[in-house]
Amino acid sequence: MKKNNWRRFFGFVLALVLMLTCVPVTGLAETGEIKNDSQLTVEFAGGDGTIDNPYQIETAEQMNAIRNDLSAHYILANDIDLSEFESWEPIGNENSAFSGTFDGADYTISNMFISNYFRYIGLFGYADSASSIKNVSLVNVKIFVSAADVDSHLACGVLAGGDAGTISQITTEGEIDLQFDHNVDCGGIVGNGSPSYSISRVDISVNSNDTVNSGGISGTGHPTYCINYGNIHTITENYLQTGGISGHTAENIFYCVNYGNVCGYVSNCSGDSTGHNHCNVGGIVGWSLADEVSYCVNFGDIYAEGHGISGGYTTIDGTAGGIVGVNGYKNSGGTHVRHSSEIANCYNLSDNITGIAYITENDKTAQYSSQAGRICGLNCWALSDNGSLKKTLVNGIEPGQTGETTSNGENMSIAEIRVAVQPILEAVNAEWTFVDDSSVSGTCGEKLTWVLEDGILTISGTGKMFDYGSENLPWIEYTNEMMEASNGTYEATAP
Repeated sequence: MKKNNWRRFFGFVLALVLMLTCVPVTGLAETGEIKNDSQLTVEFAGGDGTIDNPYQIETAEQMNAIRNDLSAHYILANDIDLSEFESWEPIGNENSAFSGTFDGADYTISNMFISNYFRYIGLFGYADSASSIKNVSLVNVKIFVSAADVDSHLACGVLAGGDAGTISQITTEGEIDLQFDHNVDCGGIVGNGSPSYSISRVDISVNSNDTVNSGGISGTGHPTYCINYGNIHTITENYLQTGGISGHTAENIFYCVNYGNVCGYVSNCSGDSTGHNHCNVGGIVGWSLADEVSYCVNFGDIYAEGHGISGGYTTIDGTAGGIVGVNGYKNSGGTHVRHSSEIANCYNLSDNITGIAYITENDKTAQYSSQAGRICGLNCWALSDNGSLKKTLVNGIEPGQTGETTSNGENMSIAEIRVAVQPILEAVNAEWTFVDDSSVSGTCGEKLTWVLEDGILTISGTGKMFDYGSENLPWIEYTNEMMEASNGTYEATAP
């Protein structure tokens, strides 16, 4: 080949290479052929990534591109559908955490599905203390992860697996189902973290062979001003702390409301170095080392069941509390040290609280050790101004010892407790959902009837009321249950 021809050939090759390398990768991304590529460059809908002018996100592709700049600032400008991702890869991890800000601007992210194992699982994997995530709803979320033979801890939440930053104004809805061999922290919003002003409607199921902390909001953390509607079911062969709001906390929890049922089951546990097997379940928190848990309300049923292998240890716990399962003790060098944790101004409205324990898994006649209470299951030494519905059963019976400083709280009628919890419900934007199935009724005139239901007396019909006098009214024996008398629908005639 002549020299000029060689020059033309190499010139053509060089031009071809330059042309290919100059093709924008955004064009490739739009074809949908590239997913979760850390080198992918995506043009955002606006902004420059600064805190004053955050990147604007309008598509799932742009949402996915957050992982390319974990310290930038982002804001949603549209609802996002993540259904195109076969299994979403969490944004950020323990080695490269999200440290920016994310403002959902009250938009919704839907249809996130995760089936692959990561150390931190959620929309975000791990976010550090500099981060802020707020104002977003995540709906129709499904996290189904089964990971055997993984020698690591797992932290999982719909929003984030772990978040050491600020989390506020988050709403989640969906399902989490984890099958795992080792330690698990799992929450409806975050595995490890402390959201505020947030709501979860996530049903959680965890099955592990090791320690589990699970909660409606956080697996481990101290949520405030939060509401949980999801049911929580946890099974393990070791330690278990599970609560309607948080599984375990070392800091204060206040103004939280749980509506979900909370169940914990420990099987075949050989105990820890002090000979203890723990199954700790609470309507608000499973195990509290906080200085205080206050102004909280539980509507859900609580169930804790612990089993152990006979011999080799001293205590098998099946501990259940309407507010806190276990209150206070912390482990210091293999010794349990008392920590004075206060429970104050909290109220329980569950139907049943059950805490039971057995020596062996199959022999349910050998009950060993159980603690259960309407307010607190175990270590209930710093309680004040707490109350519970009188009708709440503890291990199938109405407890004998009651009072505002006892583990069972002050006996309260429906009307009394409704008045007491109203300021708490209003503070977190929660609703009174209790349904009283024990309404009473009767007649009080030839064409008049009365009904006392959910603390409200209603008189209906027309005509004249019978002359009972002030002490013979037919509903007089139920006046402790009355919160108010409605105007009714009757027309009274003058005597």
